[in-house]
Amino acid sequence: MTKIAIVLGSIRPRRKAEIVGRWVHEHATGRQDATFELVDLAAYALPHLDESTPPIMGAYEQPHTTIADDRVTADEKQHQTLDRMLDELIAWAGALEPLRDS
Repeated sequence: MTKIAIVLGSIRPRRKAEIVGRWVHEHATGRQDATFELVDLAAYALPHLDESTPPIMGAYEQPHTTIADDRVTADEKQHQTLDRMLDELIAWAGALEPLRDS
């Protein structure tokens, strides 16, 4: 049987991911074609994104977040390229939908 992980990706204080993830898990477990597991990244000792403000604000309090942000900034162009590629893939998938239905 297929096993699907529902990942709670936010580990920040005051996150909303747990509420949403539990709701998704509750509704998904009604299916008979797969099993579902709730995976909470906050349960693991991950040192990133434990800031009280959203990352977009750039107001970091933890030294390890500042170091990680410097690395991400250096790779920003690569991330933008990957985002564009994903957007294009999603657009193609939508365009191909009528062909799959016929």
